[in-house]
Amino acid sequence: MNRAAPRFFWGILLAYILLQSVLLWLRGGFYMSLHEGDMLHLADIVLRMHMGQVPHLDFTTPLGGWGFQPMVFLADMGFPLGKAMVWSQILVALILLPAIGWVALSRFGPALALAFGLGEVMLITGLIHGETAAAVSLSMHYNRWAWAIGFLVAVMVLLPPRAGEDARSVRIDGVLIGLAMAALAMIKVTYCLALAVPALIMLPVLGRVRVLLWALGVSFAVLAVVAVVEGPAYWIGYANDLLGTTQSARKYPGPPFAGVVFSPAYTAGTAAAVAAVILLARQAQTRNMARGAFLFVAGFIVITWQNFGTDPYWLAFLALFLAALIEREAVPGKGALAGVALVALTLFTPVLLNLAWSPLRHVLADAGDYRPLSETHGEVAGIYLLRERSEAAKAERVLIETGEPEVTEFEGRSLPACAYKGSIVTLTETELKQLADMGLTGGPQPLVADLVSPHWIVSDFTPLPGGAPWTYVGAPGLAAAGHLMVPLCAIDGRVQARVLEAVEESGRTLSLVGETQLFLLYRIE
Repeated sequence: MNRAAPRFFWGILLAYILLQSVLLWLRGGFYMSLHEGDMLHLADIVLRMHMGQVPHLDFTTPLGGWGFQPMVFLADMGFPLGKAMVWSQILVALILLPAIGWVALSRFGPALALAFGLGEVMLITGLIHGETAAAVSLSMHYNRWAWAIGFLVAVMVLLPPRAGEDARSVRIDGVLIGLAMAALAMIKVTYCLALAVPALIMLPVLGRVRVLLWALGVSFAVLAVVAVVEGPAYWIGYANDLLGTTQSARKYPGPPFAGVVFSPAYTAGTAAAVAAVILLARQAQTRNMARGAFLFVAGFIVITWQNFGTDPYWLAFLALFLAALIEREAVPGKGALAGVALVALTLFTPVLLNLAWSPLRHVLADAGDYRPLSETHGEVAGIYLLRERSEAAKAERVLIETGEPEVTEFEGRSLPACAYKGSIVTLTETELKQLADMGLTGGPQPLVADLVSPHWIVSDFTPLPGGAPWTYVGAPGLAAAGHLMVPLCAIDGRVQARVLEAVEESGRTLSLVGETQLFLLYRIE
């Protein structure tokens, strides 16, 4: 690669990040139009950490703290919450930029290096989780960041540097892989586990044991530092939170595993991956690449299955990986592999376009169509919700029973078979008014028998100690709760039933304080 190519690469990536920064500066706050519940969950975690609480120790979540730490850092620096959320995208892009540059420039020629670099930055700074919905959301932002880090790992494992491996590149690759795997463990363990298997297998198979040793040493060192800083109880709490999700009412957030592989939305991508593995396996010199592609794609499919709304981002990786092999003239049958790469990229193009367009969609949004999350609480300043979504209050109920109805019994009464489907913001605001009418306005918020309980974010309540921003199992926070709120139209009835079951099993004494059309309120003795 000539000297001009790296300068052009860095210039384009920095210009792209600068453009994103200008768009965010012009917009000011965060104008979101989708997934208000996920935004409240995100705000709950960021504000708790901003207060000094530690995930897994002070509140329950299966998500690692590093997925929120950039936002917390900006909030600590004085950014309003909305700005801290969106500007964290730029911060993460800048943090990962050296690693992106190393991987791109050491593995690919000029065109592919630029495609990889722009794709990584686009993925990190996008303002939509994926799919093709013409909306703006930071929902599951940690998934995008983890995909970007995972692609760095996959490329470094499968493709040695174009100029050949030496002691320097071994150290750099090993350190970066180790840091990346530790980061994935601290963002979302699913990604770490799914990608650790192919990395542990393929590095020795490719004769890169020294890279593996460096990676293991750095990764374990980082996780040991976390244990020292947070205390050994941190990892125990993290493990308990993760185990709790295995007992949750929702084992996986989307279609079953077979559906992620063979459903109409995924079958063409699966066929492209199978074709790539078969073509690579036909020749002795590319059999290891076939094994690597199979293992990493399998890991990526597991990630797709385990995360709601996660598109098969690995299709872009597959296309780039095959293009890199063709560029290196390391494969026979270039035409067939080029065809597979083109198919994979074409299948994923709508999602890529949505990611690329989302920052422009954000800056072009009409501010008149949005309302602030709260008019009175500065902690959530800078977050604006699409008015037509945030003010809708809807419920779903069964009109005709076709089987044995599932009825939740609690404290001698049957709860209505009703599912809330409207704005969680409107629901929360109305519930807070009714709680105030009952004289409950401060102190730790009630334990809410439902999926989310963001009441303290927009009120004078404080977060429930030991509570959960998103309830998976049991009744987290029960030990510190003075009141129990039982919605009469739950967001998730399965979660509600499990919370109430845990309350009953605790043996705590309850006394009914009041009842509204939305909830029952009990005092916990």
